[in-house]
Amino acid sequence: MPLTGLKLLLTRPEGQATDWQRDLQQLGATLRHVPVLAVEAIPMESQTAAARALRATLKNLQRYDIGVFVSTNAVRHAQARLNAQQLPIPADLLCYAVGDKTTRAAAEMGFKVVAHDAVDSESLLSLPELQQLQGKRVLVFRGQGGRELITQTLRARGAAVAHAELYERRCAHENQLALDEALKQWHPHMISVTSVAGVHNLLAMAHTTGVLAQLLATPLVAPGERVTEAAQMKGCSKVLTARTIRFTDVSYALREWWSTERVSIAGLASVNAADNEMKRRNNGRQQKARQKIRGRRFKAHGAATIAQQ
Repeated sequence: MPLTGLKLLLTRPEGQATDWQRDLQQLGATLRHVPVLAVEAIPMESQTAAARALRATLKNLQRYDIGVFVSTNAVRHAQARLNAQQLPIPADLLCYAVGDKTTRAAAEMGFKVVAHDAVDSESLLSLPELQQLQGKRVLVFRGQGGRELITQTLRARGAAVAHAELYERRCAHENQLALDEALKQWHPHMISVTSVAGVHNLLAMAHTTGVLAQLLATPLVAPGERVTEAAQMKGCSKVLTARTIRFTDVSYALREWWSTERVSIAGLASVNAADNEMKRRNNGRQQKARQKIRGRRFKAHGAATIAQQ
């Protein structure tokens, strides 16, 4: 199998690594999962401004012409909120989604979703039908504190853009000890990161637990140039860039890298084994030499004792 022997540390949020774990294990990789990003729903029953705004937005979906889902998290949390409030999905709300998994999830939920090949926000915004949006009302389903690229670009094209902020993201500090143990004792060959926020959280957790040096010495695999540049700006010099966040692209990058890295590691292991064997033999020779010397000294001492008698 192409990834046999590879020790890979996954950092995706809890509940979002199952498919990757299964598929990577089928390729032969040995895995550990330490989430560095926690995704938590905005509590609908609270009286915070965020909760009140979300309730009002979801009750008035029929006002919007276009919906945009930024991630599978957005789809999952939208579905939970609409089901909890028993709110219908407008039949004429035309939706777009970032990535094929998000597109499938939104379609399975019952939204009318436009099929496309866009794998990220930039390629979604390049679609011809999203270029002229004067007078269109757009609702972006997202989390708090996300990227503003989609909102800013659609507004610049004439759309009136609102947000349904369904969840919040935070650093998963509760997993710091697991990260410490993985880097200090398990020694992964590679760490998989999937977002800029994930990179920042990973480094923050490593700094807190005192394993930043181990982290910076470990290669990362990142989807696309944006995440790669974020990691490099934080001091990560060994970053493998996959073309996109799709599993096929990440696994391809891993296979290509591991095919040469495995040979290098095997060669180093052979050199170390040879060095250890040489040391063992030299220690054996030295031990025999010391035994001979002790033997000669004993004979000389015995002869001297006899002569004195």
